[in-house]
This record gives sequence, C-alpha cells and structure tokens, in this order.
Amino acid sequence: MNQPIETWLTAVAYSHSQSKSTAYQYKKNMQDYCKFTHTTPNKILTEYENSDEKTFKRKHSEQIQQWISKLFNQKLAITTIRTKIGAIKSFYKYQSLPLGYIPQARETITYHNRDIEANEIAQIIALSPLREKAYYTLMAQSGLRPCTIEQLQIKDLENLDNEQTTYKITVPQEKEKGKFGSHPTFIGNEATKYLKLYLATRTNLTPNSLLFTAHNKNTPSNTKNISRAFQHTAQKLQKTGILNYEVRKAKPSEIRLYTLRKFFKRKCKDMGDEDTNYLMGHTIVGSNKNYAPKNDEYYRKRYEEKALPDLKIESPIPKEIDELQKQHKQEIETIKNQYQNENEELKTKLKTMEKQIETFDQNLATKIEQLVKKELKKTKQQIEKEIDQESEQVIEQELTEEHLKWIIKRMKTEKQTNNSPLPKLSKLQTQKEKKQNAKRKSANT
Repeated sequence: MNQPIETWLTAVAYSHSQSKSTAYQYKKNMQDYCKFTHTTPNKILTEYENSDEKTFKRKHSEQIQQWISKLFNQKLAITTIRTKIGAIKSFYKYQSLPLGYIPQARETITYHNRDIEANEIAQIIALSPLREKAYYTLMAQSGLRPCTIEQLQIKDLENLDNEQTTYKITVPQEKEKGKFGSHPTFIGNEATKYLKLYLATRTNLTPNSLLFTAHNKNTPSNTKNISRAFQHTAQKLQKTGILNYEVRKAKPSEIRLYTLRKFFKRKCKDMGDEDTNYLMGHTIVGSNKNYAPKNDEYYRKRYEEKALPDLKIESPIPKEIDELQKQHKQEIETIKNQYQNENEELKTKLKTMEKQIETFDQNLATKIEQLVKKELKKTKQQIEKEIDQESEQVIEQELTEEHLKWIIKRMKTEKQTNNSPLPKLSKLQTQKEKKQNAKRKSANT
C-alpha cells in the first residue's frame, strides 16, 4: 500500500499543497476507504490492469457511492464527507484511473461555529497550561492555521527582546498551506508575553528550534492534542455555566480551536478583506494578487491601527481609549523633546555663566594681589620710617663720645670719597657738645 500512496501524496504536494496536515488527512481517508471496500491501493491498480475500463468505472463508482451513503448515515457533516470523497477521487485522478458518476453534495455549512468573544478566550486561557496560553493567543492575534503554527521556528519570529508594539511572524512558503507564498503576520502584547514565558521554560534553543514542541520533547506539537486541550477547557467552563455554547458529540462544537482564527478574521474587518486574507494566508482571488502591497511595514501599520485595538484579549480596550492612549503618548514625547531642548539651553547658559565667573575670579584675584602689594609697600615704608626715627633717638641717647668721634671720622672719609653732605650727624654732634658743656657749667657751679 505504501508505494502507490507515497507516489500519490508526492504528486499532490508537487502540484497543489505541501501541507503535512493535508498529506496526513488524505492518507487516513484512503485507509478508511480501503478498509470499507476490503482492498488496498495496490489491488486497485492491479484490478484496473486486469479488467476492462467500463467494468472498472462502474464498480468503483458504486463503491464510492456506497461509502458516501455510510458516511451520510453516520450523520457526518456534509463538508466532512466532501473532504473524504475528495481525497479518494484525488487518488484515482493522480493514478489515471477512470471513474463513473460521483454525486456532489451542494455547498453548505452544516455546523456553524459561533463567534467567540475576547472575554471568553481570556477565560479559556486562564485555565490553560503555559504552552497552550502562548499557542491560543498567538493563533487569535495572528490568524494563522494550526498546521502552520506547528511548523514555525524561532527564526521566523522577530526578536521578542526588542520593545515594540507588535512583532512580525514571517511565514515561509513551505510552511503555508496550498499555493500561498511567503507572507507576514503579526502578534500583540498578550501573545508576546506568553511566548516569552513559554520559551523561558525550554533549554538549548537555537534559531532553528521549533516555536512550539510536544511536552518535554523536541518534536513538533500535535495539532489534535492542542485542539483537544482547547475543547476540554472550554467544556469545563460550559459545565459551570461560565461559557454558553452547544457541545456536540462526535461533531464539531460551536466553540473549538478554529474559532480563534475566526475571531481574528472578524476583528480585522476594519483592515479590509484583502489585507486580512493576506495575513491569514488565504489565496487572493484573480488579478488582485498582482496589486497587493509587498512592504511588510505597510501591513504592520495597518495591523496596529485597524486590527490590534480589537484583538486585545485579556483586557479589551475600546477604540476611543486606545486612541486617547496614543494621543497621550504623543503628548508625552512632545513634552520630553521640549524638556530636552530646554535642558540643552540651560546647559549652554550655565557654561556661559561658569566662564563669566571664572573671568571674574581671575580679575578679583589680580585686584586683591595689587591691593595687598600696595598695602605691603605702604606698611614697609611706614615701618622703615619708624625705624629711622627710633634709630635717631637711639643715636641721640646712647652713643658715647668715642663712638660719635669714630662715626664722624668714618663719615668724613666717605664724604671725601662721595662728596655728599652729612647734615644729620653734624647736627647730632652739635647737640652732643652742647649737652656736655651744660654739664660742666653745672658742675663748676
């Protein structure tokens, strides 16, 4: 059975979809069909080689119709039956096997998912493990399919350490479903917060590490397990009356994992269908794809302005408050810039004042020095004058006659040499002689 199946799935991947989820579903549907018809892919191919085309077409068309009848009687959804029959028809088509008439169900949606609100998502997140918190918020704020999320690597996400409003996820073409090429999408603060916490619990991370893995393993997370966990938590809340929705056994319930993707689609209505579909990885119809903007920053701006305010989960903020916050942020930036400009002006003025004070200090020091020198000079002159006066008194009172004669003799010698008068000493000599004569007369008397 493996060889024909692998050849078929490879051909489907080459021409249509490289999705691992699609390959898994096609293979499972083929196994269910073979079990119902008690055959194998190899037997089908051998039978075609050994029978005429008319008989083969009739027999196998009848087998497929009988399988449709069984699925319908099991009350499966019409879309589920269409998917299963589409997989079987694909096998016959890629193996060039002829088929007769196969009834086609009309396009209907039997079980509608109801809209899920932000507060309901927040309640489910509150009861979920950390990995699931990160997964659910990322899906709700990015709009990506589970089969795409499970293939994402850390290198596909912008650096979460940077402080910014949104973070871009670049979805490579090989990780997207069908024919859709590489495209961006974005997440907000709530998804970022839980992603940081979740990644912090893992070790040996590299850019090539998967963004989400199975618990305690390095293998990809299983979409079915994630979906079951979401339904299990939602049903807990439904039983306690916190969530109100219909739970269907063996059929899709009104609230399930894919309602998070629907939440994204509905909340991004202000961004426009084309931009929303592009971020979600939906094929853009017709020639519109040729006019789609290629600049990722265009979509970031559109996402931040038109989608993110409505995608807030844990504490939804009305648009008016969000716009007011943006306005306040701008005002704060304006005040901050104004303060910085004023601060620069004050710094310039302060430097000018410091220079003026420095110049003033230098001038003051010079003037003080001049005054001190002047006062010192005056003081010195006054002291010298006082010393001269005291010297005269000492000379008058204490010089002996012999000293005086010796000084007069010495000065006469200097006078002869320098030709300069000696008025003071002559006067002193005269005064001395008068005193001596007065003493003699008094003694004689």
